[in-house]
Amino acid sequence: MFVSHSDAVAVFPGGVGTMDELFEVLTLMQTGKSNIIPVVLLEGGDGVYWQYWEIYVKKNLLGNGWISPEDTSFYHIASSAEDAVDHIERFYSRYHSSRYVGDRFVMRLKTPISEDQLEKISQDFKSLLKSGKFEISGALPEEEEHVDLPRLVFHFNRKDFGLLRMLIDRINAI
Repeated sequence: MFVSHSDAVAVFPGGVGTMDELFEVLTLMQTGKSNIIPVVLLEGGDGVYWQYWEIYVKKNLLGNGWISPEDTSFYHIASSAEDAVDHIERFYSRYHSSRYVGDRFVMRLKTPISEDQLEKISQDFKSLLKSGKFEISGALPEEEEHVDLPRLVFHFNRKDFGLLRMLIDRINAI
């Protein structure tokens, strides 16, 4: 429930309950059952808690093919509180929000992307498409919220959510 009302999640070292909540957040995003939001993993000083956690994730989950390489983009191990804040601010630097409108996935953006940027996205992320192509758009007729924001609209395959997270990162970087 808390994920549906969150714009970001910060996780600190802890026990089984912490791992349960962290993996729940990651699973909800990985399966498309919640919005993709920044997840930052923090600890103080010279801690190695998250480094060891990531070794486990990459060796066992990724190494056995139980997650996709793109799924590691759902989290960010922050080197400091400032790094965590920067990561969250970067996530929302151009990307605003997303939703489904019928069978189309609509990404609302704070600023539009150019035709050249659209072409590059179309090449690099074409596997996200179920059909059709990526399109720059204004608000769709069915939309009532944030109608002033430009959109990136496409028929999403509804399975590659880690790659979708990487698309958000790319949009924020261009």
